[in-house]
Amino acid sequence: MIEVLSSIGMKAALEKIGPAGCRIEYTTGAAVERRIEGGAPFDVALLFPAMLERLARQQKIAAGSIRPVAKSWLSAAVRAGAAAPDLSSVPALVAALRSAGSIAYSREGQSGVLMAEVIECLGLTRELAAKTIRETRAGGAAFNLGEGRAELAFTIAAEIVAVPGATLAGGLPAELAQCVTFAAGLSPRADAGAAEEFLALLRTPAAARAYASSGLEQP
Repeated sequence: MIEVLSSIGMKAALEKIGPAGCRIEYTTGAAVERRIEGGAPFDVALLFPAMLERLARQQKIAAGSIRPVAKSWLSAAVRAGAAAPDLSSVPALVAALRSAGSIAYSREGQSGVLMAEVIECLGLTRELAAKTIRETRAGGAAFNLGEGRAELAFTIAAEIVAVPGATLAGGLPAELAQCVTFAAGLSPRADAGAAEEFLALLRTPAAARAYASSGLEQP
């Protein structure tokens, strides 16, 4: 049995792939990084490359073991049945943000970090602050739609398509498009053979189909 610590963005696809012989725990990437820094046991970590590189410098991830697994684009979501806003240009995105009664994105998840940067780039941080929900639940930004707390949510497509009450509205305009990459890294104490078998499953045609139906792409 191998232990896998994964960012929540990989959950829907991994549940469809159904790898045997492993136990997978999901939370935000930042929380996974903190757990590994704190000495939590694991064999494989599925995280963002920058986090894995930081952990490798601390010798928490085996040197040379990091490789890309999947990617997902920062996207907008609306409540199920609601009309999708026009996101085809920067002015259209600005209009959608301003007209929405409330918006949600993650407080510490990678998608939330990216969305906060987009809003800052647009000069809207102060203007939108009063109607912005900074979600703390792992992968939970889109939950606010079905719960009636937000009209628009921003997170990666992989954290939208599996959420009841949420509908993928589309990606950001090309000038602001943001992609989140998930990568794998092995613990220095991992059973390398078993870990590599697990990672091989993530590169199969069946995995590619699971990604495609879960808001992910192979890198």
